[in-house]
Amino acid sequence: MRGRDRLPIVGLFVATSVVIKVALLLVDAQPRFFLGDSGSYLATAIGGYIPRDRSWLYGLFAVAVTGATRSLETLVVLQSLAGVFVSVSAGVFATLRCGVPNRLGWVLVVLTSLDPLALWCERSVLTESFGVASFWAATLLLVAVAERPTLGTGLLLAGSTLLAVALRTAFAPHALVTVAICAWLTTRTWRTTARVPLAAGLLILVGLRGYAALSGALVDAPPALNPRAGAFLVGLVAPIVTARDFDGLGVRDPAAVLRAARSHDFWRRNAQTFDDDGIFRLLEQETGDWQTANRIASVAARRAARRDPAGTLLIARITALQYLDVRRYRDQFLIHG
Repeated sequence: MRGRDRLPIVGLFVATSVVIKVALLLVDAQPRFFLGDSGSYLATAIGGYIPRDRSWLYGLFAVAVTGATRSLETLVVLQSLAGVFVSVSAGVFATLRCGVPNRLGWVLVVLTSLDPLALWCERSVLTESFGVASFWAATLLLVAVAERPTLGTGLLLAGSTLLAVALRTAFAPHALVTVAICAWLTTRTWRTTARVPLAAGLLILVGLRGYAALSGALVDAPPALNPRAGAFLVGLVAPIVTARDFDGLGVRDPAAVLRAARSHDFWRRNAQTFDDDGIFRLLEQETGDWQTANRIASVAARRAARRDPAGTLLIARITALQYLDVRRYRDQFLIHG
């Protein structure tokens, strides 16, 4: 399909998604908050508060937008536009790249524009909307680099991949997979075009190191994509952590810490990271230093994962199944009138 032939279907997709988003904004444009994430983002300021475990980049952007416009609704509109990009590009990719009939592509645009969870995120002071848009853009650009590499697509691939990580560090594995694919694309043949994926992969690696160094410097911590990663790791694998995983780490009575935190309770994993009676906070209370507690938690969690790989895989399986449990979403995103 030639460029001119593509315009009508692309225009239809854009018009459909924009009309849906505008109509829904007219019905409800109320900004929403997921505390304490949203509170951390709106408090972000260079020279002031920088989140240790959340995206400072999104926080600076959100504060700049709301400060300039004196309105949280502006942020909601911008996040809705990110949703338009995801929906339209998904429809375009399905029809023009995968050969899906135009009618089914249009249905895909409608369904993704109406996705309830995406709409909730678009109205919330959260990184999800921009993060997913960056992740999806990086995926599309990786396909473009594989098919027809150019300097522009290579630079955009590196930029969108790094932006996705800066917004959501959970996308770091995707960045590493992208680097690996770029390396593989480079080895297929050494031509001028092969240098594009090589350059993109190198830029991503350098960018990740630079972002880690900057993130650490902003909170006076060692370089890290997430300076408080240990708290999340120990919460993730808490049910399989034992006292011996703390050997040599300077914790007086790790068994008592685990008992007090009720670490074997699978449903308290989030509490292990954030609550006052969780593993991380108890370690922080004992050490008097969040960085020391972070290091101890990280080492103990990694030891537990290596010692009990079967338990780690079981935790991963249960966690993955939770994403398919609608009841979990209803509990987490319940909105009281």
